Amino acid sequence: MFFSRWASAVSGFCRGVSQLSGRTPSTASFLRSARVQSPLLVASAARFPRTYGFSGHRAFLSTASVDTDPAIIVGRRDEPYPFDDPLFSRENDPPRGYLDPNRRKKVIIPFEERPEFVEENTIEVPVTTFTREEKGTIKLNHKVFDAPVRTDIIHRVITWQLARRRAGNASAKDRAQVRYSSKKIRRQKKLGMARLGNRAVPQLRKGGKAHGPHPRSYEYSLPTKVRKLGMRAILTAKLKEGKLVVLEEATFTSHKTKELNSVLEANKWPKSILLFAAKPDNHLFTACNNLHWFTAKLQQQIDVYSISKHDTLVLSKDCINYITQRYRPDS
Repeated sequence: MFFSRWASAVSGFCRGVSQLSGRTPSTASFLRSARVQSPLLVASAARFPRTYGFSGHRAFLSTASVDTDPAIIVGRRDEPYPFDDPLFSRENDPPRGYLDPNRRKKVIIPFEERPEFVEENTIEVPVTTFTREEKGTIKLNHKVFDAPVRTDIIHRVITWQLARRRAGNASAKDRAQVRYSSKKIRRQKKLGMARLGNRAVPQLRKGGKAHGPHPRSYEYSLPTKVRKLGMRAILTAKLKEGKLVVLEEATFTSHKTKELNSVLEANKWPKSILLFAAKPDNHLFTACNNLHWFTAKLQQQIDVYSISKHDTLVLSKDCINYITQRYRPDS
């Protein structure tokens, strides 16, 4: 039943094609050469500004312009076209495109308008020390340090981090937890006042709290892709602001806070520094404990909220490699 109805539809469609192209393919040769599993037929002519299509039993129109000879395209969208008949052609196949990663909406752009992407590891940043000595340069991955600065994503990540930090210890006693007698405090009728039960009801002073807070967790889940996108966004923002510094080694020669402070002040370091090191250095971590404007952490502790609270972000060379491997879009 279905095949006969479908064959009759194809036969009628072939008669329509014959009027456009002057050729009359038979239904049998049409089916034999097409080998169609999910039918998708498109007939076009130079004098018709629209593309005529066939899918199942319903015909449709598209606004694609046609500048070629009459042709038929038959087959599945995800398979190559298997015909040798000159009647069948791929000339009218719509141009393929790609999704522009710099746009929030998924927009198909033709290949001829595709911009040339920059090769990886082309952003060069100078490498320095605490004494401001130049130690060459390092190449940063543009997928991590040249991403779109999405302030909305940064806000989502920070809100998620602060929600996870909330203790959720607020607690109030309800009428079952307040310590009072369960005796009815006055008779039900003949007093001209509202009826009441025991002393712990919420409408009385020092009674239990109705719908009060109880210990809970404010934590919720955030997609990993969103978290990585927020990290790439804030790293890009620090780099574009000129507030990203790369150190040769995150080490110091002494554990004295006074010596570290004198070195930083002599070399005009800003008064809000967040440093991430690949390995803990006892001298450096001990020396910066008494400096409220200098914070040192391990690379595994990097987060968006801490970076946003400090003015300058300092990373070691080994930490750069760790961040690149962890926060790449394809990681």
